[in-house]
Amino acid sequence: MRVPPGLGPEEAQRLEEFRQQAARALDALLPASVGDVRPAGDDPASYAGRRGGVVHTVRLSVHPDPGSPEPACRDIPEKGLTCVALTLDDGTPARAHRQAVADRAVTEVSLQYRSGRSTVALSVSPARSGAGGTPVTAGDLVRVAESPRFRELIAYADENPVAWGGAAS
Repeated sequence: MRVPPGLGPEEAQRLEEFRQQAARALDALLPASVGDVRPAGDDPASYAGRRGGVVHTVRLSVHPDPGSPEPACRDIPEKGLTCVALTLDDGTPARAHRQAVADRAVTEVSLQYRSGRSTVALSVSPARSGAGGTPVTAGDLVRVAESPRFRELIAYADENPVAWGGAAS
């Protein structure tokens, strides 16, 4: 990973260790259809799930919550977007989105919610080729978010935000 601007060496090392820990948790918690999850590229929120020659994009971001009201959960048919408001098992309100990927019969699935002082977003996008179809359901992402291992990871990220704009902790 390229060191983000304004991030000192200790912070860069902590971010890389978090990414490795997050990848291990996502690899263990996401369904096998996503494949082996590893950090990907320079964006701290980017991961790749690889199963054979099929690569799915996985994104996990934990950002300080701006304190603004949650946007309404609504469907936007012209964009192929559906939204379902739900409640995690600990009472946390969440929104699950499904969005059709342009010109393909596959769907990106995402989950957003607030945890501590942060907003958490987890999404899985199908491979660019469309191979492997839509690898997860909203229920799969809810199960990840409700797992003790993932909650510990998010609690750490919330308590130890990265000291530069926009990165996952």
